[in-house]
Amino acid sequence: LKSFAKSKGINYNLIELEEAMNFVNYIQAKAEWSGSIPFLIGLNRKGKVEIIHVGGIIKEQLEQVYNELIKE
Repeated sequence: LKSFAKSKGINYNLIELEEAMNFVNYIQAKAEWSGSIPFLIGLNRKGKVEIIHVGGIIKEQLEQVYNELIKE
């Protein structure tokens, strides 16, 4: 996974399959998420969950979320 990310220029965290269920379980508990989509999780540069949003989001709102997350 690390070599794939490097070859594609991906500079964000990726979750390997072995860890995926732990991540899903964490999000379900943290956000009281029932599996509905679309579902947005916004992580800050330190990897901390800052934003949880269930449902659609318009471009302007997404840009605002992005701008808040990159401030740090």
